[in-house]
Amino acid sequence: MKADFSEKLIRHRRLFISFIVGLTILLLLILNFGSWSLIKQMGDNLEKELELRLFAIADIAANRISYEYAEYPRNDFYTALLIEQTLPFTLRKIKEDNQLQAVFLIDEDYLVLADDKIQLTRLMRRTDIKLDSSYVQNAWQGLTTVSQLHLLEGNRFKSAYAPIINSDGDIPALLVIEANAHFFDTVQFYQKGLILTVVISVVILIIFSFFLYTAISFLLRNYEAMKRSERLAMMGQMAASVAHEIRNPLSIIKSTGDVLKDMYDDAQAPNELFDFIPSEVKRLNRIVSDLLTFAREPRLELQRIDIRDIVRQVKYEIEQECDNSRITLRENCAANLPSIDIDSDAIRQVLYNMILNSVQAIKTQGTIMLTVTAELVKGNSFIRIEIADDGCGIEEDINKIFDPFFTTKSKGTGLGLAICKQLIENHGGWIEAESEVNVGTKIWFYLPYRG
Repeated sequence: MKADFSEKLIRHRRLFISFIVGLTILLLLILNFGSWSLIKQMGDNLEKELELRLFAIADIAANRISYEYAEYPRNDFYTALLIEQTLPFTLRKIKEDNQLQAVFLIDEDYLVLADDKIQLTRLMRRTDIKLDSSYVQNAWQGLTTVSQLHLLEGNRFKSAYAPIINSDGDIPALLVIEANAHFFDTVQFYQKGLILTVVISVVILIIFSFFLYTAISFLLRNYEAMKRSERLAMMGQMAASVAHEIRNPLSIIKSTGDVLKDMYDDAQAPNELFDFIPSEVKRLNRIVSDLLTFAREPRLELQRIDIRDIVRQVKYEIEQECDNSRITLRENCAANLPSIDIDSDAIRQVLYNMILNSVQAIKTQGTIMLTVTAELVKGNSFIRIEIADDGCGIEEDINKIFDPFFTTKSKGTGLGLAICKQLIENHGGWIEAESEVNVGTKIWFYLPYRG
């Protein structure tokens, strides 16, 4: 009941933490998405402002140039540019006053007619402008246009195209101005930074949640272990006093039974009722011993022992008690097993209880196999001892068989496997089990040793 309560409490705490962590992640994502959207909106606004600025500059500059060269017809426009020699100065002033990257004139073949340099030594063809062909075509139709944002060789820029119109209404050239948009690098830097922040924050939250889960589980289990220790301490005190009061009458009952048997039992026709008294006294003594063992923290007396000797001793004891025609008990001990430091009485009790359970699980005929091997688990050396039977199996949850007072039999206290688990864990090992109904049960445990 306590264990179930503990598990429920752990689950409730984990659900609460999951809710808090999930809510935090959601708020974090919303906050970062909002920031990301704000930065993107800021970038869009900056691009729009740059577009309006370029439009105004291109339109004003084109009108100025058109006014100065309006008298020249379309065919003589380039000749006029060479004769006048004042346009480069005008273009340079436009570039410097407005902090532009380039200002120049082009014809319909994308040839540069004039730029901000003092002498134009040769005509250059700006084929890259063909990317803005739609904007260029609109400019040749008499409209000032501004292109989309371009990325060329790692540089971001926008271009504006404005028509140069002479007095006849012809358009002999287009004014092209280019301005960088490096602020987009900063915008993208912050956007990527926000994404990275979200990823790192989520990872940190997940790691924090994991440690929080672990800490809560650890604290709750420690709390349950502490309560269990207190309960067992009280039980130990009670069991010690009760055992003393019970064992004395049991000794008297056994002695009285022996006397009555000697006085009234007929050797020629023995009465089996006289055997019930010592048998039941022995069973009661075993129950009292189990209660004392479980309630008190056992003190181990470790000695270096060959585990195979204990296995064979217990096997011999069980064979003497069992019906050999019904139960076949086999052993398979690996060769060259090392001697280990154990309490021989404690391990003998563990093996005896576990094998006796297997014997009781076999209803008609069956086999019990004892297997002893040496194994490495996570880099540490262990002796592995397995007891496998082909009995009826266990229908209940296999994890509950080591709980105190849990039993699948009509008789017994349910302390046998709980005591086995306690003794094995006190040796620094652990115990596991698996079972299948009508197939059999395997129980194995590990005992550490220094390889």
